Amino acid sequence: MNRFLFKVNGKRDCPEGICRPKFASEWEGGEVLIPTAVPIYVTKNGKQSSDAVHDGDELWIWTHEYKKSGHGWGLTSKARAGQQREHGKFHAITLEHVELLPHPFGFNYLGNKPTGSWLLDYVYDHREHRAYLLDDTEYSDFKQIVDQYGFPVPDKLGNSDETVWGREIQENNSEILKALTERRLNWQKARPAQAQFRSSLLEEYNGRCVLTGCSVLEALEAAHVLPHNGDPLRDRVDNGLLLRRDLHSMFDAMLWSIDPDTRKVCFSGSVKDKPYVRLNESKIDHKVAPEPLRVHFIEFQKANSDASSTAHHS
Repeated sequence: MNRFLFKVNGKRDCPEGICRPKFASEWEGGEVLIPTAVPIYVTKNGKQSSDAVHDGDELWIWTHEYKKSGHGWGLTSKARAGQQREHGKFHAITLEHVELLPHPFGFNYLGNKPTGSWLLDYVYDHREHRAYLLDDTEYSDFKQIVDQYGFPVPDKLGNSDETVWGREIQENNSEILKALTERRLNWQKARPAQAQFRSSLLEEYNGRCVLTGCSVLEALEAAHVLPHNGDPLRDRVDNGLLLRRDLHSMFDAMLWSIDPDTRKVCFSGSVKDKPYVRLNESKIDHKVAPEPLRVHFIEFQKANSDASSTAHHS
């Protein structure tokens, strides 16, 4: 059995033109199209032709993310290759045993190169509609990225509201991640009026900063976990925290976050001031839905991992 990565235009090349399947059954038994050219094998030294796809081979389906190219999610599913047939300039390969990733991700999520995978770096540069061989060495690096970024939406969603957030994140993944990055890099921007959102959070948190307990109203601000985009959904209280002004700016700048599993505060290692250091690892009572918080926490980890790596190599 071989493993392959298929990079395709979801609307054109996936079963029924479905580029963002919500259920594995939407792709199960359908056909995915790849060029008749043989798959390629990418190494550190370049590329070469590989074996063709055969029945039973493992397939990883990556749908183009940009709207003009299919508006997919990136790496979306794993499946087995079934029957094949010629379809014009393409091979039509039946998908069997389809498994959707708990959380699809693409290059907008991985950020700039290097990704940690020679194959994905090549795919990032070329953006081709192509089949690529995943040999055992490359698969190990590839699978590490899948395990790191394809994090699951919690299996046990406490109520329908959390399901709403899971869907919101999946459907707007690229926009959310871009907005989080822009907010981190431009945290000094003027803040728009958000009176109703702030009023709701003041009521929810009894007029106190969730982290420090500060009750000076003039010092408190309403912080969005997923950035505001004009959609009323983002102004719900389970996407917000009531924070002291300095902590709001630092939250937006990815200098601290909240571990969604332990509810503990995590500050960046770059923050040395004692008043903030004393807050590190404190456990807080918040009302944020788990899905938005997990997105913020992972982006916080990535931002600070990148910062540490940059400092180490400078």
